[in-house]
Amino acid sequence: MESPDTFDRRLAQERFLLVGFIAAACRGRVASSDVVEDLVQDTLAIAWTRRAEFDGARALGPWLRGIAVRVVMGSVRREARRRRIAMDDAHEIVRIEGLAERFAAIEDQLDGRQLAEGVRGCVQALPATFREVLERHYGGDQSIAEIAVDLGISDDLASKRAIRGRALVARCLRSKGLVPGSDAPDGRDEESS
Repeated sequence: MESPDTFDRRLAQERFLLVGFIAAACRGRVASSDVVEDLVQDTLAIAWTRRAEFDGARALGPWLRGIAVRVVMGSVRREARRRRIAMDDAHEIVRIEGLAERFAAIEDQLDGRQLAEGVRGCVQALPATFREVLERHYGGDQSIAEIAVDLGISDDLASKRAIRGRALVARCLRSKGLVPGSDAPDGRDEESS
């Protein structure tokens, strides 16, 4: 088993792709970036508690996405029950697992530096208002509420900037071929839904 520090570093390296995967998997089913962030945190917490089961010689991304599929489906099922909406779970599982396979195929073609450089380039290309929120949230580990206070804007505006910024980064990464393209039926970005 890897040391806890090594495992933490590997989790941190996978975090951005995990956020993208979960946001794409939710595809408009969540009301805010905070819900996506909660699902990411749930996935990371489960991964941490199950780290002894992980074979350190294998790629961490596919293992994390396997956990994320179950976390997202649990959330979708709870939301469906809450709204009393009938949904075809089998169809959703196939869609999300297909998305995981697309991420894995691209991940197999890339090395970590390529993706990290792509993310940095895409974030740097953002308009300052979006870039600042994403850098503070992901680089500075500030919550959306803390960022809103620091910038003197509403929580809602800070949340919208985070959502839009992530959508722009995702679009940029897709245009560079670093992450899979949208599978939204209407062609819109998953996060802009």
